[in-house]
Amino acid sequence: MGCAWLVSALQFALGAAALAAGQQSPRAPNRQPVGHRTASQVWRLKSHPSVPLTFDDLPAAGGLSPDDTRLRIASALANELKARHIKGVYGFVTAADLQGDPDSQQALGAWVNAGMNIGNHTWSHPSLNRDTAAEFERQIALDEPGLSQYAGKRDWRRFRYPYLEEGNTPRKRDAVRGWLHAHGYRIADVTMNFEDDDWSDPYGRCLVQHDQAGIAWLKQS
Repeated sequence: MGCAWLVSALQFALGAAALAAGQQSPRAPNRQPVGHRTASQVWRLKSHPSVPLTFDDLPAAGGLSPDDTRLRIASALANELKARHIKGVYGFVTAADLQGDPDSQQALGAWVNAGMNIGNHTWSHPSLNRDTAAEFERQIALDEPGLSQYAGKRDWRRFRYPYLEEGNTPRKRDAVRGWLHAHGYRIADVTMNFEDDDWSDPYGRCLVQHDQAGIAWLKQS
């Protein structure tokens, strides 16, 4: 993903998170029973819930634009997060993308060195709806050496389901949840999801063709 579009996507995510957390409502009038409220008397919280930002498929999501690198993208994203003082950010890693790719290895290193966290997204992004519970659990375990290598002493036992699929049968779902619990994982659920990777390949094609109108349309869309 190109830097300009990446920053636009991040700004969109930050704006959505702020709205969801109620950060546009700074005042907190006295509460009233629901049946007695008017449109102008909706409760406003003195302290707002937080919406953590997470990023899936590190270190390599989508295709690369011409002359771009994973390292530059990861560094730009981490620097933008740091500049906005966003804390507790997690990137969920598929370590298969690290194999034999110095650019991806450096990208993940830059992410961690910038103070960002990492978690488990399985080795190669399988579908639990399609695979067996045993194969899916094997994929989780395969991801662990890479996480341990890059995270050092930080806690990396957070898990994000690929495709957000938790299993197409109750037995499969319960088996994997039991495995995760037994191995000390916490499941990172999703409340809002922005499919920024849907724009990556069209953005790259527009860059190749120097199609500024197309790029503007992608950003607007």
